[in-house]
Amino acid sequence: MRNKKDVWGITMKRAKGSMALDGEKQCHIDINERKIAQEKLRQSEEKYRLIVETANEGIWLIDKDSKTSYVNDRMADMLGFTKEEMAGVSLFDFMDAEGKNIAEKLIRRRKLGIKEVHDFRFLRKDKKYIYASLKTSPVFDKNNNYVGALAMVTDITDNKRAEEVLIETKSKLQALIHEIPDMVIFKDLNCRHLIVNKAVEEFTGLTYDELVGKTNEEILPPDIAKTCRQADEYAMRSSEPIRYEENTINKSGKQMILDTIKAPIHDAQGKVMGLVMISRDITDRKMAEEEIRMLNAQLEQRVKERTAQLDAANKELEAFSYSVSHDLRAPLRSIDGFAHAIEEDYQGRLDDTGRAYINRMRLAVKKMTELIEAMLSLSRMTRGEIQHEAVDLSMIARKISDELKAKEPQRQVEFIIQDGIIANGDARMLNIVLENLISNAWKFTSKHPVARIEFGEIVVEGNTEYFVRDDGAGFDKSYDAKLFSAFSRLHTEAEFPGIGIGLATVARIIHRHGGKVRAEGAVEKGATFYFSLI
Repeated sequence: MRNKKDVWGITMKRAKGSMALDGEKQCHIDINERKIAQEKLRQSEEKYRLIVETANEGIWLIDKDSKTSYVNDRMADMLGFTKEEMAGVSLFDFMDAEGKNIAEKLIRRRKLGIKEVHDFRFLRKDKKYIYASLKTSPVFDKNNNYVGALAMVTDITDNKRAEEVLIETKSKLQALIHEIPDMVIFKDLNCRHLIVNKAVEEFTGLTYDELVGKTNEEILPPDIAKTCRQADEYAMRSSEPIRYEENTINKSGKQMILDTIKAPIHDAQGKVMGLVMISRDITDRKMAEEEIRMLNAQLEQRVKERTAQLDAANKELEAFSYSVSHDLRAPLRSIDGFAHAIEEDYQGRLDDTGRAYINRMRLAVKKMTELIEAMLSLSRMTRGEIQHEAVDLSMIARKISDELKAKEPQRQVEFIIQDGIIANGDARMLNIVLENLISNAWKFTSKHPVARIEFGEIVVEGNTEYFVRDDGAGFDKSYDAKLFSAFSRLHTEAEFPGIGIGLATVARIIHRHGGKVRAEGAVEKGATFYFSLI
């Protein structure tokens, strides 16, 4: 019974003929302390049950036969079951055949009293795998008999899959590094080789195992190792990659030249933890460069010699031109003067045959003078500096056409000149080009009562070409090669007068400008002359 002071006790009354207790007073045996202890135990159990049920980790208790005695909600949820579905089910039903073999060995260790932390792969209800970290402990009774095991289980599936991806990525990266043709080496702070690729093995003649873990001094000759270490240490002190050429030896002892890049490697906190080195064998390239340098030097010397020869030849040409202009033209003037004097002074004494001879003589002198002038003009086209400037070709073409029409106003010739054609070149020389081409077009359309002459520009395969086109006499395509040769004519003097120097002059000027000249035409269907400039 409970008294007014809420104290639990037992009331005993004296029976007739029995021994009295404390003068036959009621006796209360106080049992309050035991009740309080029981209540505290109940509350403690409730608290720990709440902790177990709401824990973020799974809790799994199995009996001595490896059957599930208890799981909390978290553990059941990990495997996709309810607690009721897992109760009494064997541990081995939650794993595949490989897992069962591993679990059997682990259970034997529990029976030996061994506690362990290990990873394990379970099979969920939906047949998907879950990876878990287990902290396991055996359970024994008071007689030290094995009665089961307890595991604290943490789901590490996401971490495991991330780890697998990382391992796969690392494997692919290592495979890629291994197959790179350049030499790749990772070193630690002590310049010890951590990773090397196949190119390093081939270059040094050492295997992967013979290289990894070794320092520069253990692999290379002392002088090269010292230089290499200095460069390694400098690279690790630098914030940026360094690049330089280094001399070394290969497995055959041959001197080699490497183009090397070294860069520091940092950890997550930004602290230097080593370096990566990438080296490319450029020995053949350097040898080729040296050979090219020597060839260039030889070529430069030959160019100097050739330039000196050309200078000498030009001086000889200038001397020849002077001789032609003075020594040859003077006698021609004398011949022409005497012929003219004979023609005038002996007019009455000369018969028709004599006068014809004198006339032919003077015509020959005139022709020879024209040839000499043409030779000098062609010679001048190969000398002198080209003064590059913007040249209005359309304006030059109109000026030439106006002059031609003024000389022969009776001719019916239509000029079509494209506006705004501007080229870069020597204005004087380009004027000579257009004068020759347009004058030729005017001459070779003279047999046609009505003619048409065009000047314009077109773009061929990205390059600008200028053209002069006519509908005159044209030419036979089989004579293309002779068109631009000096003193070469496709028509007789009687058909079209001239000395055959105009197109040769055009070709020399265009070539001096770094351009090209070409022609298209057909007999009595006209001709088109194209030229380009650089």
